[in-house]
Amino acid sequence: MGSRSIPWSRGFSEGLATAGTYLTIGNHGHTLRAMTADQLRKALHARPFRPFTLYMADGRKLRVVHPDFVAISPTGRTAAVYPEGDDGADQIDLLLVTRIGLQRPRKDA
Repeated sequence: MGSRSIPWSRGFSEGLATAGTYLTIGNHGHTLRAMTADQLRKALHARPFRPFTLYMADGRKLRVVHPDFVAISPTGRTAAVYPEGDDGADQIDLLLVTRIGLQRPRKDA
């Protein structure tokens, strides 16, 4: 099963990206649309749910295998991502999520 990475600057055919905040990252002036809490909620509440990977600006990749493994803060600025089989969580700033990789659906499903 492969995954498909979708840069925030392009938008999504799946409807996950809406109007967002644009950021300039690094010395090369790359413009990215920052992830919002609403976009993350859409990915988490999609039916059927599709596991995905959050790609962070610092190079980290955080895999989300179930919607219960993410908690979004009341302000929507940060989220806690719990890895499968671990009690610890990665606290992330959603403005630093550069893209999301959606797992492709199985062909036999």
